[in-house]
Amino acid sequence: MNPTREIALAQRAYGEGIQHCERHEYLAAVACFTRAYRFNPCSAATLNFRGFALNNLKLYHMAIRDLKQAILLDPLMSSAWNNTGFSYNHLKEHERAIVYFDQAIRIDPSNVSARTNRGRSLVSLGRRDEAMAEYLESRRIVFMYDDGQTGRGGLLI
Repeated sequence: MNPTREIALAQRAYGEGIQHCERHEYLAAVACFTRAYRFNPCSAATLNFRGFALNNLKLYHMAIRDLKQAILLDPLMSSAWNNTGFSYNHLKEHERAIVYFDQAIRIDPSNVSARTNRGRSLVSLGRRDEAMAEYLESRRIVFMYDDGQTGRGGLLI
C-alpha cells in the first residue's frame, strides 16, 4: 500500500470515529480509531480519542494504555493528560489523577475540563477548599470567554 493512501484511510477512519463520538456511539468510535491507528500508529490525536471513547465505555485500563502512548507521542497534548486523569479518577486513584490534571493545566491553564476534573478528585480526597477554588477558577475562565449570547464560553464549544 502506498503512504499517501494510508494517510487518507487513516484520516477517513479518524473522522468517522469523531462522528461516532459526537453521537455517543463509543464502541463504533473505538473501531474507527483502531482502524485509523493501524494506518497511522504515530497519531497522538487518534490514541487520545480512542482513549476518550474507551473511558466512555468504562474501559479505564485500556484507555490509560492509549492515553499514555498519546502523551509519549505529544507531551503537550493537554487533553490526553486530562483524559488520563479522568481514567485514574474513575479507578479511585485520585492522587494519581491529580498529577495528570495538574500537567494538563500546566500545559493549558484555560483547560476547564481538567480544572473541573481536578476538583472532583479533590472532593473525593476530602480536600473541599481546594476543590472549591478549582471550581471557581473554572467558572472565571468560562465567564471570561463567554460569548454573551449562549452563556457558554468559547473554550467549551
